[in-house]
Amino acid sequence: MRFKRYLATLGTLALVCVGALAVAPASVADAGPKVPLPLEISNKSGRSDPVYIYILGTNSSGQVGWLDQNGTFHSLSGATGTPTPVGDISIAGPTSGNTITVSTPVLASGRIYYSYGQKLQFSKVLDGNGVSNFAYPSIFNTSDPNRSILHGSAEYSLTQHPDGNTGLWLNSSQVDFVGPPVQVGVQNADGSSFSIGRLKYSGIYAIADYLSAQTGWSGAVKKDGNGGILRILSAKDALIDGVLDTNSLQNYINATWDKYRSTTLTVKPRTIDPKFAYTGTVQGDTFVFQPPSGYTGLTTITIAKPSPSNVVGCDGPLTGGGVQGEIARTVCAAFNRSNIMSQTTQPASPSTYFTDSAWTNHYVKIVHDQMVSGRAYAFAYDDVSEQESLVATTNPQRAYLQLDPFAGDATPLATEHGVDDGENGGGTGGNDNTGGGTGGNDNTGGGNDNTGGGTGGNDNTGGGNDNTGGNDNTGGGNDNTGGGTGGGTGGNDNTGGGTGGGTGGNDNTGGGNDNTGGGNDNTGGGTGGNDNTGGGTGGNDNTGGGTGGNDNTGGGTGDSFVITIGTQLSATIEVKHTRTGKRGWIRSAATASISGTAPKGAKATIQVSLNDSGWKTYNGKAIRLPEGKTKLNARTVVGSKASPVDSGTVKVDTKAPKKLKALKKKKVIKLKAKDSTSGVRVIKYRANGKGKWRTYKTSGIKITAKLKKITFKAYDKAGNTSKVKKYTLKK
Repeated sequence: MRFKRYLATLGTLALVCVGALAVAPASVADAGPKVPLPLEISNKSGRSDPVYIYILGTNSSGQVGWLDQNGTFHSLSGATGTPTPVGDISIAGPTSGNTITVSTPVLASGRIYYSYGQKLQFSKVLDGNGVSNFAYPSIFNTSDPNRSILHGSAEYSLTQHPDGNTGLWLNSSQVDFVGPPVQVGVQNADGSSFSIGRLKYSGIYAIADYLSAQTGWSGAVKKDGNGGILRILSAKDALIDGVLDTNSLQNYINATWDKYRSTTLTVKPRTIDPKFAYTGTVQGDTFVFQPPSGYTGLTTITIAKPSPSNVVGCDGPLTGGGVQGEIARTVCAAFNRSNIMSQTTQPASPSTYFTDSAWTNHYVKIVHDQMVSGRAYAFAYDDVSEQESLVATTNPQRAYLQLDPFAGDATPLATEHGVDDGENGGGTGGNDNTGGGTGGNDNTGGGNDNTGGGTGGNDNTGGGNDNTGGNDNTGGGNDNTGGGTGGGTGGNDNTGGGTGGGTGGNDNTGGGNDNTGGGNDNTGGGTGGNDNTGGGTGGNDNTGGGTGGNDNTGGGTGDSFVITIGTQLSATIEVKHTRTGKRGWIRSAATASISGTAPKGAKATIQVSLNDSGWKTYNGKAIRLPEGKTKLNARTVVGSKASPVDSGTVKVDTKAPKKLKALKKKKVIKLKAKDSTSGVRVIKYRANGKGKWRTYKTSGIKITAKLKKITFKAYDKAGNTSKVKKYTLKK
């Protein structure tokens, strides 16, 4: 998410901490940066037609271009104001069951396209800065040959920090449409891997069938000449294509505005600062939000009544820079999650999504429902409350993209982000039946054990009606969701070159109005909104001009503790990391950087203190934070005057529990694990290597005649998961 903001103005003390994604050095034990980065592309689709891969982006010199099979970057040049073909820039993809590897250099605002059966045709055109850029395939232009080709894409950014460390942001985006099933993944610096984007069993067909059955949504399902699924349009693209009935959405907007004429909507865009809450009511046709008390420099925020296009595209009045953008994006997310009327405080829990009866964004609903992780990028601001399908890490060792089958189950790439992180238990139980009961349902002791959600399956490992988790945190994990390292305050993703400028951030990949001073700033990330994809004349599609939309694929600046007071001095602590864990812990390497302000011409010194160890002069280098809790103090000093001391505590735990043991004691088996940093939160196990994972109880696991072995793993309070360990009972 991209919205570091210095909200505390000179004059009053304030402490602000905003979650974000940024690059930070790895810990000493982790592997260092790897450039070029191996990108493994595997084909497990089961399809016989050939696959073609295209890797596009901006290199470290700011040039737009593409990679070949060897990872060599080819700069795009020679464009004019009229789109002209680039030529064949494809890489021969893997055949079914095989893998290819491309060594990728630093590549910002990148995209990985993949197509089946036919090669995509890319064009080049001068953008608004006079720079050669791509005109991407258009799904709206009837004369674009790419329209009938089965294809999809993922967003890919590999950036390098000035200190040499790298950051990767890779997501499987569904903002425009659901295409051929795909997963993305990453190997971290510590050797662990995680992935996202896997559909449930025959998920693409389930999405198509569901939307086809909804009034006004069937036109979103696009098929090829043989009746096969070509793509499934998002609400945004379906509206542009003219196949989405907007009458009910307009009525929903009207009803929302009417409700909040007499009811207050509270918006809390910063999960780690719940006191930062704007309250708003509708006055005339404008939503007017008042700032919270206790903060300085904040002003009233107004949002004009949006159109249906604004709602599904998260543009117009539902975007913006600074705090305006934070409020607007939260409101837009509430519209697309169909709970803005039922929930008067936003953002709200995922359990409240789609509870408004007036209108449902069925596309967002079914796409999330059919993801194994529950996470997707189904609209531009789906990263509000971290519901997006993103993997990101510091100093990645390998990146993955896997083409999955349309029908049946897909093989998980790695440990799936948001799936079984120890916060969710349950599932359906299965038919484990390790002892006791009458068959069918696993029942080793009697009762209904439902440890974390799901239906329980009448699984009971220790007796009694144990329900230790309920529906605890069904989204799983708080993995940081932003991307990139730059972009100023609004992202200013400008894949066509030039500076982008201002706080606008209107991505304009085909040229035209670059928006150098303002516009549709995507302050919280997102994966595209009304992406200017090039080609054709329909909707917001723009090959050589126009304003583009809300494409924001990079960005992120870290968590900021902002300390300011008086009219002269201030100090800022900026904490950078890439993986947010549970309960306020960070699960990746983290660094702290400090900056300060003082009157012009003054000889100022920035001082820092770690864990109250005494003041030291800050040398300007990023401070690598150790495992555990670190208290950070900072101040700016000029002569005998100093800014007031404020502090923030950062909790880092990058290591999973260890020393897992199973001990047989009389008629039970006892399980143990250790975690010296955040502490062990829970141990889960499976009997005989099958069935659901169950929560271990200190009373132990009852030994029965059918119990032969136990597999178990431990979770710490930060959300790290140990490796699975096996224990076999001796006869």
